[in-house]
Amino acid sequence: MGRGTPQEWWRVAEEDLTFAGEAAALGHPVWSLVLCQQALEKTLKGLYLARRGRTPPHTHDLLILASRTDVLHLLDANRRRLLVSLTNYYRWRYPDTHEHLARRSTAQLVSRTLEEAGEVMRWLRQRER
Repeated sequence: MGRGTPQEWWRVAEEDLTFAGEAAALGHPVWSLVLCQQALEKTLKGLYLARRGRTPPHTHDLLILASRTDVLHLLDANRRRLLVSLTNYYRWRYPDTHEHLARRSTAQLVSRTLEEAGEVMRWLRQRER
């Protein structure tokens, strides 16, 4: 994992969120959810780099990243729930659990997750200072 700059992390995070929307539109709800997780992971890692000036930790757990960037205590219950859900969705991307997630991934769930992920990304970026 290269260090990059916070802005590079955030640019790629925005691309991931864009592709999450495209995956949903193409009928790939699991990949849409996985890309939402990746978008928030990269947003948090960019925030970590901006605040700490060090390479972000190698983890996909969004709660761990939120804790290490000192924003976990600022998250309301809905934002925290989103981070927990997306961390779980990311774990379910493998073949043995993919079908389970696919059955749970309604259009409503995916649409709500896309909207909430974008909102949390904007909220996190405001915490750069």
